[in-house]
Parts: sequence; C-alpha cells; structure tokens
Amino acid sequence: MEIASGRCVVASDLSHDDERILVSIAQQGALTVDQITRLHQRNANSLRRRLRRLRDQGFIDLSSRRLGANRGRPENLVLLGPEGFERLRAVKALPPADSATGPVKANCLEHELLVAEVRVQLAQMERLLPELKTRFFTATWPARTDSGEPFSIREKLDLGPDYGALEFVPDGVFSILHSRLGSTLLFFLEVDMGSQPGTSGRAPDRDIRRKIVNYQHCFGTGKYHRYERLLDCRLRGFRLLFVTESVNRCRFLCRQVRAMPPSDFVWLTDAGRLLKAGLWAAIWARGGWDTQAPESILGSQLPQQPAGPAGVAAI
Repeated sequence: MEIASGRCVVASDLSHDDERILVSIAQQGALTVDQITRLHQRNANSLRRRLRRLRDQGFIDLSSRRLGANRGRPENLVLLGPEGFERLRAVKALPPADSATGPVKANCLEHELLVAEVRVQLAQMERLLPELKTRFFTATWPARTDSGEPFSIREKLDLGPDYGALEFVPDGVFSILHSRLGSTLLFFLEVDMGSQPGTSGRAPDRDIRRKIVNYQHCFGTGKYHRYERLLDCRLRGFRLLFVTESVNRCRFLCRQVRAMPPSDFVWLTDAGRLLKAGLWAAIWARGGWDTQAPESILGSQLPQQPAGPAGVAAI
C-alpha cells in the first residue's frame, strides 16, 4: 500500500499501460479523453471506465469544459491528480522539479490542448505510415541525446544592435524520419491563439513579427544545426509551422509572412483544418501564400497520406 494525500492507494492496481497514460498527461499538462484514446489506441468505452477508476483512486482529475466558441458539446478533460504525480515520482518517470510541467493555467488550456493535438496526430501518422518515425519535444519535458546528454529546445539568439540578445521557446519541436529514404525533416511548432499582435510598438519583443525574425535568424545562421546532435542526422533546413485558432487569424498571419521574406520555410494552417483533415493533409499555406493550392508537410516523395484524425481513431 502507498499513502498519498491522505488516501490509501494500491500500487499494484496500476498497470504499465496506466503509467504510460499518466506520463502522457504529465508531458502535456492536460489531454482530452479523445486524445488519450487516439494516442494510446485504446477502446473508447474501456478507456473511460479505466479513467474513472484512476480518478476514484486520485491519480487523475476529470472535468468537462466547452472549448472555444461554438465548438459543440463539452470536452472531457483529463489532468494529473496528486497521487498521479506521486506515482510518477516514485517510478522516476518525471523530469527534475524545476522543468516538469505543472497544472495548466485556465487561460492556457486551449493552447496546450492544440499543442497536444499535434503530438497525438504525429503518433497516429507514425502507426499508419510505418516508414515514418517521429519525435516530439517541448521545453517542459527535457530531451536527451542518444548518449544521455540533456538537450534544451530553448533558443538563445544574438540578433545584433537592432534587436539585441534574447531567448525564446517554441511551443514544440518535432522531427519526421523517412526510414527508407534516410531523410529527416525538422519542424518548429507555434500555436497562435490570436492573443499576440502582428506588430507592436509597445512590446516589439512579443509580437508575431519578432517571432518570425527569430526563426529567420535561426534559419539564416544555421543555428538549427545543433539539432543534428539530438536527432543524429544531417539537416538541410527546417519548417516553421503556425497553427492558428481561426481561419481569419490564419489569413492575417499569411499576409504578414508574405511581407517578410525570406519566408518560404514558414507554413500556416488553422485549427479547424488540422482537426478535420490532419496535419499530414494538404492544408498548409507555404510561405503564407494562401491564394495558392495548399500543400502537405509530407511532400510528394513520402507515402500516401492517411485519412483525417477522426477517421483513424482507435477502434
């Protein structure tokens, strides 16, 4: 028996799969039941029963919340409970306390769930296209190289006298390896909920223009080559993916990206298309050119694309 937060918890009640679920929740801070179903390929009904049991034991917290404007019925949200944190600490499945993700703030919840959706869809894509192997990293869950050396995705830049030195943190970094072609693509992820201005005289270090300048600097100086140590490969560039909260916001950012060349490496889409068709589909405006035919991040050389996320959920 373990005693945590005043409750008696039977340690043997947790299976390896249960611990994997707890880890995935801790990595992202919050997940919906649907995301857990797709991420772990669990039967939806049996998963809900298991989650209720984990809730009753204090390992997780379950709640219902309507996300976004006019998005239908409420989503069932899953967060890690006190006993869940204790369990993961006991089995040393959590990173150091100064970097581990904690409870998600209410005003950040939709942002984090959209980041999580990209992570879930990458796992789905990898299962359906066995030739592809993916890896996903965030700043709150430290990465390690193959030799075990810690690797931070926090970027430190010196942009010269006009912008100075700064540090910025992508919402996520992921790679896609095509095992047969031996080719690896690197992606930086930015989820935009419309809260940042396009340009700002008052806070230029926090606007979208500055964010694009940061990535242009990474691209132009080749600073992204440091990820070769993490991924054990050669990189010839990267793509910056913007996922916006609405179609109108995507159009606005597309105009801004087009006005800031070189920006061909910047690809944009909106949350609606991502959720309906999948991040692998032809939903991306390359270089901000939303008046041209959308493209797929997989490219024409990669395997046939699977169906949309809903169509490939676990049975």
